[in-house]
Amino acid sequence: MANAKKKQTREERLEKKRQAEKLRYQRIKNDPVKNAELKEKEKQQYKKKKEKGQIKSINDMTKREQRAVRKIWREKTKKHRDRVKLQSTINYPVTPPASDNDDQPLFPQNNVVLAAKRRSEIQRKLRNQLVKKQKYKIKQLRQKVHNFQNKLRRIRKQKMTPNSKVADLLQDNSKDNVEKVKKKLLFSEVIQNQLKENINLTTNDNEKKIFKKVLSGKIVKKYKV
Repeated sequence: MANAKKKQTREERLEKKRQAEKLRYQRIKNDPVKNAELKEKEKQQYKKKKEKGQIKSINDMTKREQRAVRKIWREKTKKHRDRVKLQSTINYPVTPPASDNDDQPLFPQNNVVLAAKRRSEIQRKLRNQLVKKQKYKIKQLRQKVHNFQNKLRRIRKQKMTPNSKVADLLQDNSKDNVEKVKKKLLFSEVIQNQLKENINLTTNDNEKKIFKKVLSGKIVKKYKV
């Protein structure tokens, strides 16, 4: 039985398509006639897009857009220079020995070692730049998470019920929070004792009704206090 052909994933198909497109573009660049035709075609497409307003020149952009575009240009130029440097080290020429003296090695090692060092330095710089960018992005993301957490806490505090406020106070065992709990308990006991004293001293029925009305309501009924 013939082996079933493995089904390619979407990413694999796209990668295969990209590689085929790169090869096609490279063949066109190697052919002077086709390369000239491609450049002319791209030039005409650019003119049409510019006439339709799909592409803005740098002079037509705002100051902020100009800064963003120039930043992209600088990054692309730097990447291109790094690629050229790396390619030059890979293609570094290895010269044969100047004489047939048996004391000299068949292939000198100095050029090979120098090329390897240059490759290593460039690759290390590229890695450091990548790590630096990733650290900066991580720092930004952490700051955003911190800001969202603070915002969420503020929203929760605005919508906290008496039960949730009590639970929040009891969860925090810090010294400042303990003092807050003491103050709230003391306030509650003082108000409770003062209300009891005022009710006991009141003999007028109208005043008793007013006390009862003040101490009654939806929240008191809900929490049955």
